[in-house]
This record gives sequence, C-alpha cells and structure tokens, in this order.
Amino acid sequence: MLASSLLIFASAALALGPPVDYHGRSSSCEPGKPIPVLPVNGGPSELPAPPQDVTLKHIAIGFGIQNYSCASAGADPAAVGALAVLYDVTCLYPGQTHSSLTAKKWDSLPSDVLNTGKVPLNRNGDGGASLTNPFPIKKPLQVKGLRKTIPYLGHHFFNAAGCQGSRLYSYWP
Repeated sequence: MLASSLLIFASAALALGPPVDYHGRSSSCEPGKPIPVLPVNGGPSELPAPPQDVTLKHIAIGFGIQNYSCASAGADPAAVGALAVLYDVTCLYPGQTHSSLTAKKWDSLPSDVLNTGKVPLNRNGDGGASLTNPFPIKKPLQVKGLRKTIPYLGHHFFNAAGCQGSRLYSYWP
C-alpha cells in the first residue's frame, strides 16, 4: 500500500511540475567518457592533432559521394567536388552511454553505413547528385544491425576550387 501511495505521489509531482525547457543533448551523451581519439591509418600522413584549446562537440559520419576527374587519359585523378549528409554518432562511440557500440562494432560502423543502402542524396539521371537540390529532407539514418536510428546532423560539401562548407542543424524538435 505504501509503495502504491508513493507511486501515485511521484506521478502527481511529475504531472504537476513546471514544463522543462530542452537545451540540447543530455550531459550523459557528450563526448569525453572515455575521451575519443583520432584514428591512425598507418600511412605516410596522419591527421594533425587538434589544438589543445578546442572541445569536441560531435563525432560525425558522412555518407555521400566524391567526384574525380582526369585531365587526360592515364592522368592521375583529381578530386573535383564532394557532397555528404552528416550523421551524429557521438553517442555510439564506445563507453559514452549504455547504448554505445562495442569497439569492434564501432570499427565496422563505416562499412555498415555503406552497406545500408542508397547514398542519401537527391540524384540526377546520370547517377550524380542533383545540381539544384542535392540534399534530401533532414531525417535520421537507419543502419542495419543498430536498434536506433542515427540522428541527422547536417551536410558537407566542397567544389573543384577547394571551397568547402558545412551546415550543421539541430536535430531536436
């Protein structure tokens, strides 16, 4: 009887409490438990370490296309542009939350995303991205083998001149 009375009291307190403003992700999903590290590829060049005074905000995975062109037959290809939709995988990094991935599953995440299906871009008739409206509606990504969808974060692009840009969106209503 005491337990049911306490349950009723707790339910009433929640129902009658003031509305809660949402100010972004909970602190339980912010990067840092453990501190994510940049992967190394073992090649001749690695990504430089980030400056000491910056804070990691998101870990993103990009899913898109990159275009290459050759000046002539046999010439080395040169990157002439890229488009990608970005998804926030911060909470999936091992050790961040109770629903984070194992290290092995984290390492396979890029290939799992690639094997999920179509690249999430609006395409033209030739298989490239639409020149007028390349980015689809903002929605999360469903990946086979994951229980939850991966939240939409934004998009990234660069052109042949090397001009690049990213647009990140809040994915919370």
